[in-house]
Amino acid sequence: GRAVLALDLSVPARWMALLCAVVVGVVLADAPLALTGDLAEVPAPLATAGLQLGANLFAIVAMTWIGRLLGGQGRAEDALLLVAWLQALMVLVQLVQLAVTLIAPPLTGLLMILAVALFFWLMTGFTQALHGFPARFPVLLGVIAAMFVVAMLVTFVLLLVGFDPRAMTDV
Repeated sequence: GRAVLALDLSVPARWMALLCAVVVGVVLADAPLALTGDLAEVPAPLATAGLQLGANLFAIVAMTWIGRLLGGQGRAEDALLLVAWLQALMVLVQLVQLAVTLIAPPLTGLLMILAVALFFWLMTGFTQALHGFPARFPVLLGVIAAMFVVAMLVTFVLLLVGFDPRAMTDV
């Protein structure tokens, strides 16, 4: 994370990196369905990109705000760079997952577990670098707790506005 921050890219370059990573990530996420010819199952790419971008923007705000609440010194533009880099690294993981899905489908589940572990490891290290926190384990606990709280709040809000999870038949 410190090495990424040392790049000291301009803010427009940080935004461009995030947008490129989101677009490539959406294309790669839809690639397995497109390769199998199941185009009816491919979600609307602009909607998917919008959701992905929104999730990344939320991560930037949460990473900055929660870290500062806990005594960190990070800036939002640095969080933007780190989230863009995290997204780009996860795109590389998606490429590996796509290759493994095509070559050795039984290994896909194991690779997915490793991808989730890598995500948490990177998010923890990047948050630690952003805010200058000295220890990694408390940051990991904070990342997990923040994600849990956010998931609960999003679920509560969706239920409040009338979202009915029972209508989701293909889960």
